[in-house]
Amino acid sequence: MSITVLMTVYNGARYVGECMESMLRQDCRDFEFLIIDDGSTDATPQVVARYDDPRIRYVPLEQNVGRTRALNRGLAEAANEYVAVIDADDIAEPHRLRLLRDTLDADPSLALVGSGFYLMDESGRRTAEVGQAVDSHEVRDIMPFSNPVAHSSVMYRRSVALGCGGYPNDYPYAHDMMLYLCMLRSGYGIRLLPDRLVSIREHAAQMTTAPELEYARRHDMARTFRTARLVEGVSPLSRTKGLRAEVYCALRCVRALRSGNPLAALWYGMRYFFRYPYHVLRAYAVNPDLRGAA
Repeated sequence: MSITVLMTVYNGARYVGECMESMLRQDCRDFEFLIIDDGSTDATPQVVARYDDPRIRYVPLEQNVGRTRALNRGLAEAANEYVAVIDADDIAEPHRLRLLRDTLDADPSLALVGSGFYLMDESGRRTAEVGQAVDSHEVRDIMPFSNPVAHSSVMYRRSVALGCGGYPNDYPYAHDMMLYLCMLRSGYGIRLLPDRLVSIREHAAQMTTAPELEYARRHDMARTFRTARLVEGVSPLSRTKGLRAEVYCALRCVRALRSGNPLAALWYGMRYFFRYPYHVLRAYAVNPDLRGAA
C-alpha cells in the first residue's frame, strides 16, 4: 500500500456518500481512505458509517477547526507516502488513483501530479471540462495570476508536503496554492495530466462561491499572487500579469469591506494606490465590477 486518499468534510451529508462510492470503486484498490470530519453537525457521520470497508479510517474532530487545519490533521495521520486529495462533494473517475500513482512512480523529481477535470452543477450534470498537459515551467508561469491546479485532482508526496510545513494555517482559502508554491521553490516539479480524472461540483455553499467569504478569498489570493511572482524562473510577462491580478484581488477586498468597515476599506485601498497607482487606476478603468455596489 502506497496511497492515502485524504478527504475532509464538514456538514457534507448531501454529497459525501456519492464521493465515497467513487473512491471505493477505484481500479487501484490498495489504499487507505482517510476521512477527517471537521466537526459536522448534520448527518455526515451516519452517512459515512453506512460504508463497511476496511480501507476507510474515519477521524471525527470534536469541533470545527476549518479546512486548512483539518487537512493538516489528515496529513499528519496519513499512513502512506502518496496522498491523493478529494473534496467531499466531488466525484473521481475509476482510474484516477492508478494514473496519478504511476506518474509519480515514473518521475522522482515530481512532488505533485494533478489532472484535468469536469465541472458539474449541484445535480451532478457536467457543465464544462478542463484538461491539457501542463509541465512545471508552465505551472510556475501561470500561478502569479491564476491557479491551474485543481486541489481535488492532486496526488503528492507526503514527505515533501511535510517538509514544506504542510498547508499554511493562515491561508483559509489559498492553502493549496501556497503548498504548491513551496514545492516549486524547493526544487520539485509539478505536472498536470490532460486526462479528466475528477468531476468538481459547483454549488452555493462551497468556499469558492459563498458571498460572505469574498474578503477571505480575495485577501488570500492577493497574498498568494504576490508570493508566486517572486518564484525563481517566472517570466517578466507573468510577473506583470501577476501584479495586475494581485491589485485586482486587493480592490475586490476593498469592495467587500466598504459596506461593513469603510475605514478598513479606505486603508486597504490607499495602501495599494500609493504602491501601484498606475495599476490601481487601470484596474478601475477595465473592471466595471470594482465600481459597483458591494
